[in-house]
Amino acid sequence: MFMEATVHGFCWELEAHEKQLEATEEQVEEVEMTLKNMEVLLQEKFEKSTGSDLLLKELYVENAHLTKALQVTEEKQRGTEKKSRFLEGKVRTLSKLLSKIAEASLAV
Repeated sequence: MFMEATVHGFCWELEAHEKQLEATEEQVEEVEMTLKNMEVLLQEKFEKSTGSDLLLKELYVENAHLTKALQVTEEKQRGTEKKSRFLEGKVRTLSKLLSKIAEASLAV
């Protein structure tokens, strides 16, 4: 009888340990699943961050090109304004000259 009780107790302990082992294995699987999800999320964030960095660099380069184009355009505008003032001066001079020629021709 004692042996039977001992075997029965041992079986009961073995069952309890097996249930505990199963529960622990389930927890390990849950933790592994959580870790895999976290890995996927971190990978997505990394890729997004890398994409953002690349986009930022592209915008920086584009901004540099646009700044240079603006400088060139402003220089051309200043040159055009200078040439326009010069031509306006010539027009005034030619108008005065034409006015004098017209007066002289009418006076004759």
